Parts: sequence; C-alpha cells; structure tokens
Amino acid sequence: MMQNLLKIIIVAGLFQSCWFYSMKGSIPAHIHSISLAPVINESAEFAVAVILNEELNELMVNENVLDIVLPEQADSRLDVVITSITDKPYTITLSDVGMEEVEEWKLTIKTTITWYDLKQDEILFEKKMNSWGSYTPGVDIGS
Repeated sequence: MMQNLLKIIIVAGLFQSCWFYSMKGSIPAHIHSISLAPVINESAEFAVAVILNEELNELMVNENVLDIVLPEQADSRLDVVITSITDKPYTITLSDVGMEEVEEWKLTIKTTITWYDLKQDEILFEKKMNSWGSYTPGVDIGS
C-alpha cells in the first residue's frame, strides 16, 4: 500500500511543472547521454530509494531523450537526494465514543535534484522539490 503511494508521489514530485519535457528543447548541443546516479536517501524510509531508482530509470528509458550510459561514458549526470519523508495526520474526526480518529494521512516527500554537465563541469539544473499525497489507513491505494 505504502509503496504504491510512494511511487505516485515520487513521480509526480520529480516531474511536476513538466521539467523533464521542457528539458528536451533546452538541452545543450554537446549533451547526448546521461548517467543516473543511485538515489541517495537521507530519510528514515529505506524502501523509497529503491522505488525511486526503478521509477526514474523506467521514465528515462520510456522518454528516450538522452542515452543512458555508464558514468565514465556520460556527457551528464543526474543526482537525486531524498532529504525527508514525513507522514502526518491529514483528516481527523471524532469517533462514536468521542475520541479523535485519523481518517487520512498526509505523506510528504522532499528531494533535491541536480543535473550536471560533465563535459563543461557545471550544473545545468538544480531544484528542491516537495510533493505530497494523502491515503486512508487500511485501504489498498492501488485500487
């Protein structure tokens, strides 16, 4: 359940504002390939880095904008750092016995994304991104 929500939030968060699509028209002429560095996870949620690595690789392959190559052959490199993941109550109601009850939780993921030009040794793109989603406990978010 949590993995599906993480996938949705990660993909939405990383690619909000269509940065990937706008990147296609503004890639420097000498950049033809990219190396995808393993996602660095600074959060306490260990599985999120694995999920993000898989989703990022799949997205880059599907979009086919740059050749994905080994680091020593790349013109550029993409680094993704997960800085934090928080899970907090989002919707609270009163139960029949007058106790507060969490109906929905809010999952927030914060990342830093950096795209390096390895040929000219400069940063092409750097941005801190936040994304969130809500989920109901005990419900399969895949459905």
